Amino acid sequence: MLKIILIPLSWIYATVIAIRNLLFEWNILKSEEYDIPVVCVGNISAGGSGKTPHTEMLVRLLSPYYNIAVLSRGYNRKTSGYYEVKVDSMVKTVGDEPKQIKLKYPNVVVVVCENRRKGIRTLRKNHPHINLIILDDGFQHRYVECWLNIVLTDHSHPYYEDRLLPWGRLREPVRAVSRAHVVVLTKAADTIKPIDLRLISKSLDMSPYQSLFFTRMAQSTLCHCFHRRVPICQLRVVKL
Repeated sequence: MLKIILIPLSWIYATVIAIRNLLFEWNILKSEEYDIPVVCVGNISAGGSGKTPHTEMLVRLLSPYYNIAVLSRGYNRKTSGYYEVKVDSMVKTVGDEPKQIKLKYPNVVVVVCENRRKGIRTLRKNHPHINLIILDDGFQHRYVECWLNIVLTDHSHPYYEDRLLPWGRLREPVRAVSRAHVVVLTKAADTIKPIDLRLISKSLDMSPYQSLFFTRMAQSTLCHCFHRRVPICQLRVVKL
């Protein structure tokens, strides 16, 4: 019975999303371009696929070469508008994930704003030295023209096995991945075999201009947590 209700709702949702994407493709709705690199880390499914850890990895890898800022919506915060995240910011003000990024990288500018264009404009005005911006979960925010779009998908629940909301968890149809420059299969098992990697790559049906990476969590050094030493996990990246 539930399936009978959800399938028509999913069709309606698909129609709305298709019309919205067409409006952007026909340039009726316009994307704003910037003269500095804007890198988007996102996905097409609802739920966690590891966007924040991958954002942190990019910060770690690119910080030696760029003055980086991270722009997030600040999901689940109790405020709205533009806020700069400080080390002592309250989670209810900026959200838990932006606060986590700021605690790990206190010298990196981290801001939250649900309107990404407004967020970028204000960020650049307040911090003119910034020369690279990372959008955490901004793939559906098409009002911003990104230099690089990175789409993540969970190895245990890849997007090609899913359906559109509310029948499934997809925020956009699978064909929306064609806007991505890089696809990352996250949380890959340590025991995954090369033949499985090739089969997954074929199922993703990627275009020649797209690159595919696999990431997995690996135990790293210990750190003090509540007076005990606990392992910290870091991402390990493999390119197919």
